[in-house]
Amino acid sequence: MKDIPEGYTYMRCDQYTAEAFIKNYSNKAAKEIVREYIQEHPKEFYNTDDEIAVHQMMKERSVTSLKETHGRPYTKRYKFPES
Repeated sequence: MKDIPEGYTYMRCDQYTAEAFIKNYSNKAAKEIVREYIQEHPKEFYNTDDEIAVHQMMKERSVTSLKETHGRPYTKRYKFPES
């Protein structure tokens, strides 16, 4: 990361509190995995690195387009079981 210019501050835009992090997931099973992750990794804020770790813990993987994750139309969605 480049040096932050004098007079400016840096804040990640992907920070979630534990409560907001849980709300990012609608599936009951996924919420339980997130709660388990939070208990094992307590911290003030969670970010994209934590989302990746949670997805690695899930038994079923989903590959979706970015458009689908924001509620817009998408072309294809694939699900495959963890091997």
